[in-house]
Amino acid sequence: MPSMLSETTTLLVFFRVIGGLGIGIASMNASMYVAEIAPAEKRGTLVTFYQLAIVIIIVFVWKFIPETKGKTLEEKETLF
Repeated sequence: MPSMLSETTTLLVFFRVIGGLGIGIASMNASMYVAEIAPAEKRGTLVTFYQLAIVIIIVFVWKFIPETKGKTLEEKETLF
């Protein structure tokens, strides 16, 4: 949320880096947790579906939200 409200490009980059690190750590820990608690015969399937869900969401956003491509920060803020 702070990256949407940033007043300068430096703050935007800072909050995006912090958010990216947080999401990366959460994503790594979630798949490790699933691998630890899942029964051995279902472990690979559950972790695979977790990673596949992340990839599908990224592709969905990239493919089906074309109005954010090639716009400046000010133009993107008016979309939302």
